[in-house]
Amino acid sequence: MTTTEQMRRVNEVFLAYDIRGSYPTLLNEKVMMLVGEILGTDLISSSELLIGYDNRTSSIPLANALITGLKKSKVTLKSAGFIANGAMYYAAWKMKIPAAYITASHVPPPTNGLKLIRSDGTSFLEELQVIKERFLQKIIEVEDDYFVNSEEPCHPWASSNFRSIIDENVQNVQEEVKSLYFDFLLSVLKEDEFDHRLSIAIDAMNGATSSVLRPFFSKVEYLTPLLLHCPPPDEVPLDYGGIIPEPTPKSASELIDMIKDQNMDFGVVFDGDGDRSLFIDDKGRPLDGTLMTAVFARFLLNDYPGGTVIVPVDATQALTDVVLERGGNVEYVRIGHSFIEQAIKKNDVILCGESSHHYYFPRFCPFSDGILSMLVLSHYLALENIKLSQIIDSLPRYELLRKNISFNTHSEKKDRFDFFRKEVLDMFDHEQLTLIDGVKVSIDSESWFLARPSNTEPLIRLIVESRDKDRANSLMKTVEGWLRSGQPPQF
Repeated sequence: MTTTEQMRRVNEVFLAYDIRGSYPTLLNEKVMMLVGEILGTDLISSSELLIGYDNRTSSIPLANALITGLKKSKVTLKSAGFIANGAMYYAAWKMKIPAAYITASHVPPPTNGLKLIRSDGTSFLEELQVIKERFLQKIIEVEDDYFVNSEEPCHPWASSNFRSIIDENVQNVQEEVKSLYFDFLLSVLKEDEFDHRLSIAIDAMNGATSSVLRPFFSKVEYLTPLLLHCPPPDEVPLDYGGIIPEPTPKSASELIDMIKDQNMDFGVVFDGDGDRSLFIDDKGRPLDGTLMTAVFARFLLNDYPGGTVIVPVDATQALTDVVLERGGNVEYVRIGHSFIEQAIKKNDVILCGESSHHYYFPRFCPFSDGILSMLVLSHYLALENIKLSQIIDSLPRYELLRKNISFNTHSEKKDRFDFFRKEVLDMFDHEQLTLIDGVKVSIDSESWFLARPSNTEPLIRLIVESRDKDRANSLMKTVEGWLRSGQPPQF
């Protein structure tokens, strides 16, 4: 494989927020060993590193490859084993050591990935660029292929059937990690303030939350879980048992039926590693992530009067309405993990939630965690003795629509969006525009649209919202036609 081709593949694997690629053609044992060497040499100032993984077939081989690379440094390695994302981040934060977590989150196998976590509980960002640069230097220095065109394993580890770390010098701290995490979750739940039980329908999708859910609920008295696709930790199938671990209204259909049939208080679907949580109310309605954030804002602003809620630019207007009505402050932010992590560091920030079902509670921890968000909701529903559907029905009503508009190439996408942006700036007043992420236009007090190019795919994401359903559909059709044709309409 030529150096140019390998460099092209590096750009596919080393992304803005993590390292991710199809196994074994892009992300394989040889790639992971070199990443381990770079980490140990250039980026781990701590004397210790925590390692964990999800339940993909490739996760253990990749974990062992990472360890092999790290062993060239003097870093003491600890293993959390098969573990949920929230437990991994919490352990890094509480133990004050960096961590490496092997997962591709909601993306199904054969893709796998690597999340790198700082000792302050936030994700590597700038450091990922350093890893990428060092990796490229290595490719230029040596005549060796780090990527393959075959589906054959890159190392004998990959053909073995073990499900644990093979290096006996790696300290097993899984029970310590779980214990720390469970104590944290119980402190947030505050069961001593409950006076009645809640029933929760939960779909773990045979994912990493299965590593902790059953053990955790054995410690809880006032929550009654109905668990779907959540076997005991030592029985969780590899590769999610064939489930695509992404929480969507479609993937939640079985859980929705269970909620209705058994009169559950609410439901939640976790993604593959458990950092995202799709909530479903007691009427069986899947809830948009930013609408669910309005629910959290309603609760949290009672405890933290005048607090600031970080609002992504694609959020429903209902969220802003709720925050302002309850005396809170709104700060808009670009969509994306890195921008939100920076924004929530400010002292007065109490909440952020994304349409992708990530929820951040800075008063508790600096990272998003699906299980934590489930317990924050449980705490407040029990405290107020109120149904989730009652809160949803009391919120301002808007019709929010989303669509992806595809192009043949990134270049075509960029050209079309740049031209569209120029036309928008010419057509609308400055006061109507928000330009921190793509272009957002407030048509009037009840209708807006946002167009933003994808960073990773040749498409433009279009979101529209209006108080009136017909107006929202009409606006979607109008702006979509504008983006496709390049012909500006009349508003």
